[in-house]
Amino acid sequence: MKKFQRRNLKQLSKLTIGLVFLLMLTIANANTIVDTKKDQPKPKWPSIGIHGFVSECYQQLNMSSIQNFGVPVIPFLGLNQCSCILDKIRLRFEHATEYMKEVRAGKSGEIISGHAVECVIEGAMGEELKKAYLKTIENNNKQKLEKPLPIEEDTSTNKKDSTTNPVTWDELIKKNGK
Repeated sequence: MKKFQRRNLKQLSKLTIGLVFLLMLTIANANTIVDTKKDQPKPKWPSIGIHGFVSECYQQLNMSSIQNFGVPVIPFLGLNQCSCILDKIRLRFEHATEYMKEVRAGKSGEIISGHAVECVIEGAMGEELKKAYLKTIENNNKQKLEKPLPIEEDTSTNKKDSTTNPVTWDELIKKNGK
């Protein structure tokens, strides 16, 4: 029994010494923080705003992914995308108040979506999504090029007014057959 008490006493004294050491470090850091707080500039983007933006962005991204694809966003990729968007916004607007003016003016959607595309192209959502997005853009550009060109209007002086005398099929065939 005495052996058990000595072992507990040794553990208790080690724990006490550890707690005293931590307390001393905390007091020393608290004094340092208090002293330097006077010299600290006011944050241009408060932490709560940054946290709120990233959280809301991730929730919207995740909800959109579930609705459109039936699966949630991979968390680290979604958070990476939202952080990338916020970094671009913070580079564009030095202070949070400047960005909030745009939000109140209803322009935040276009700002965020523009930066979201940039972040996807930079690979924030992963290389697979980047490749899929670029392939989609490439396919859309090909489809635009493959669309038939509109028939050019005749600029000659004997042009008919389509409201009073519409062009007939025979006239169109003769015109295009030249």
